[in-house]
Amino acid sequence: MVINKLIDRTLIVFLTVFAVAAPLDAGLLLLRRDAPPLLYRKKYGVDLATQKPGFFVALLWLEVALQWPLAVINLYGVLSGPRLPWWFRTTALVFGASYCTSMITVAAELKWSSHSVSPTLLMVYLLLIGCGVLVILRGLLTSSDEKAPTTERGPESKRGIENKKRT
Repeated sequence: MVINKLIDRTLIVFLTVFAVAAPLDAGLLLLRRDAPPLLYRKKYGVDLATQKPGFFVALLWLEVALQWPLAVINLYGVLSGPRLPWWFRTTALVFGASYCTSMITVAAELKWSSHSVSPTLLMVYLLLIGCGVLVILRGLLTSSDEKAPTTERGPESKRGIENKKRT
């Protein structure tokens, strides 16, 4: 399907950038509150990284502990070939929902806080939210023939059906 290929190519770029940027964001957890302003703070007027409100620190830990490994796994799944692995749907939905939730939280804080924020930064956050929605859509658009592997044990196996016929 053409739309799936287009989404996959977009996801390769997005997940690669996220897989590289997430460990760099983890460095914000190590900075002191009185650390010098960061480059993007000077450019965009954002001080969440230096003030470190509680919700922002929690979102950084969420990014490092949950979202980063899922992004790497999803990147592997997209790069694995034309047929996505059976587990891709679940990991894409979990990552996409978690990512969108955290990005919407930060964007809302920037939009409605008393701090002055540039419109460019808000547009970047909206673009990132859109990428998260693409991950969710790709998880939902995964074809239904990609099911989890079954084992030979169980009621649906040939041996189980043969035993039922004999009795």
